[in-house]
Amino acid sequence: MLRVHQESKDDYCILFEVHDDVVLLNHSTNPTEAYFYQVKTKTPGKKSSGTWSLTNLLSRKTDAKEQKLSSILGKLYAQYLRFESYAKKMVFVSDAAFKIELKSEITSTDLELISLKELDDSSLLKIKDILMDEHQLKSEPEGLELFQLERTPLSVPDHQRHTEGIISEFLEKETDGSILPRPFHQALRSEVQIRNNRESIAASPQDMIRHRGISRADLKGMINSAQSIIKQNDLYDTIRSQLEAEKMNFFERNSLMQSVREFFRERLDQTNLLIVDASQKAVQLIQQMDNQIFDGDTPLDSAILYLATLDEKEFDFIRTNYSQDFLNAMFLVLIYEQKPSKTDSEHEEKSS
Repeated sequence: MLRVHQESKDDYCILFEVHDDVVLLNHSTNPTEAYFYQVKTKTPGKKSSGTWSLTNLLSRKTDAKEQKLSSILGKLYAQYLRFESYAKKMVFVSDAAFKIELKSEITSTDLELISLKELDDSSLLKIKDILMDEHQLKSEPEGLELFQLERTPLSVPDHQRHTEGIISEFLEKETDGSILPRPFHQALRSEVQIRNNRESIAASPQDMIRHRGISRADLKGMINSAQSIIKQNDLYDTIRSQLEAEKMNFFERNSLMQSVREFFRERLDQTNLLIVDASQKAVQLIQQMDNQIFDGDTPLDSAILYLATLDEKEFDFIRTNYSQDFLNAMFLVLIYEQKPSKTDSEHEEKSS
């Protein structure tokens, strides 16, 4: 997902645990192309060499009722048959290498990406025969040129550190460096797990995208949210420090700072027109304020007292639906966002 996000500015949507492990769509609302990825790990053991053979990819296990299950390639091919008009790539991904005969003299275990077109004739014929039998096809399977075998460099034993390294590089390119990789990794993993664990059956492709997918806008929203929280925490600390410097009463200050947190939460809802309208009115008035208001020893207290005396219907709505403290908290935040240099910096110069 991170790679897709950086490789292009085009829209995308990645679905988790739908049909195969991961499905990449070329659009979040009106997709025309789908890329299927089936992901499996393989650990070396007494009965396993730690590589994938053609037999591994084509063998079919049986369930408790002695019914044959799909083979790895058979499961992937089932999705090709179902979404043939959309399918652009069908990929089996693993942390292990593939030990398969190729047309060329290249050793397959040295390759990270193998197209089925590169397999030797006998291997390709075996795949065709088994897929025909598994899916009861009347003719040779089509579309095999879309199928690939990919070995990922992601380390399974040390996947946490490896993934955080990838995320760290991603955040360096996409952000201002303020977001820590580990918390963002945890948040991203949580979002993926939420989508994986949803058991409801989607009524439409749009429902499936909405409930199972992460789009470009969703990932960008996660980044913006993380940056916003960091900035909010910094702003919260700055306001609190300034109110302490102004020697505001402890209980009054504590109540006001609780309202600052509440304002941060409430204004995230862009459909809350009470806050949107009141904020727009406050910004307009703050920008018109005489800078002399900030010249005293208590610039923030003086500013919110001045704004609170103004007769504005937008402010009355906030008082009625929230509280005066909430309104004052809104003033504090917007003053800092509009006139940061007129609050604590000049006060600090006077104090020094």
